[in-house]
Amino acid sequence: MLSLFTSLLRQALRQVLAKKGEILAGAVIFAGVIFLVQIPFEQIMDRRTREILISPHGDMEDFQSLTEKLAEGDAAAFDELLVVMENFTNSVASLESQEFVRAQSKLINRALLPYRLILAGLGIILAVLSSTYALLLFSGKERDIVKALRRSIRLFPEMVTLGVG
Repeated sequence: MLSLFTSLLRQALRQVLAKKGEILAGAVIFAGVIFLVQIPFEQIMDRRTREILISPHGDMEDFQSLTEKLAEGDAAAFDELLVVMENFTNSVASLESQEFVRAQSKLINRALLPYRLILAGLGIILAVLSSTYALLLFSGKERDIVKALRRSIRLFPEMVTLGVG
């Protein structure tokens, strides 16, 4: 029993070593796609979070313009920024801190839900495509990287059906 297992492990290792170039190319391609998709979504979600945290306590544009003026060396902007920050602190202090955090968390989660759902959907699509790519490589059906990627895309509907069924 153990010899069968070790034999299968050796065979799998030989296949991986024989296809290391194709595996590396697929990893680079799929990681690149994930990177190119995720970064803009992260930036959008970060901006929305900041808008939600600042909006109940002042206008986001006013806050940004004050920080820009401050960076330019405007001394009056510093005083205005202190007033805005003091107003924010007073409004937070007037609420119970747990209640404030809970309310802000709900607002943030509601605002970010569509972005998270889109990212999750794209993640599932990429997982199916990358799995299909790997299956094509290891089954020996495709040797060419580009053809394997194209065939992975063509086989996507069937692979999703297999996963659901």
